[in-house]
Formats: sequence, C-alpha cells, structure tokens
Amino acid sequence: MGDDDGNRLSDREMVTMVIALVIAGHNTTAQLLASSVQALLEHPDQLAPLTEHPGRWPEAVQELMRMRGPVFGQVRYPTTDVELGGTVLQAGKPVMPGLLSANTDPASSTAPTSWTCVETSGPWSAT
Repeated sequence: MGDDDGNRLSDREMVTMVIALVIAGHNTTAQLLASSVQALLEHPDQLAPLTEHPGRWPEAVQELMRMRGPVFGQVRYPTTDVELGGTVLQAGKPVMPGLLSANTDPASSTAPTSWTCVETSGPWSAT
C-alpha cells in the first residue's frame, strides 16, 4: 500500500495497522453491545416495544450510541493556538474533548439527558 508520491508502508507497519484496526473495531463493538444490553435490561419499558416491533432497532441503536457510546474522548492536537470557552488551547499541546458530552448538549435537543429508545406517547423517534 502506498500514497500518490510512491511512499510505501513496510510489512511491519502494515501488520501493525491491521492489528490496531481489528482491536479498535472489536473493542468499541463489544463495549457498545455490553452497555446497550445493560441499558435495555435496566429499562425493560424500552426493550418491550423493540421486541414487538423489530423494525425500530436501527433508531434504537442510534439512541444507544448517543447515550452509551463506546468512545468517550480522543486526544487531538490543535495546529494553531485557539481560544475555546475562555481557555486558550495551545498549538501542539494535547486536548481531549469529551465526545459523549456533545450528545447531551442542551442546545442540541429538548431533552438531551433523557434516554428514550422508544417513544411511547407518539410517533417513533430516536431523539
């Protein structure tokens, strides 16, 4: 595998990349499945309608990912100094934004901290 300039990955780099992808994919999937099962067992009122109407699972999975996502944050490195919320993030210094907190932002939803896979009082909605 190479880029447009002809630079190629060594066999060792290629194996390392594949192992990292397999482990990362397995870990996030396992964590999401485990936390989703826990959430549904803790909220049987959310599980029953999904059992009765399996076509609702895609929206339920989206909501489970929103509230119980497997990736909490990921280190980033600003390329320039930037001010965010009154704090200066320095170029090249690591920052770790909370990814799940964005999913519970009051600006994004009328009930951002409410976990509801199944809307029982009206049309189906995952948000």
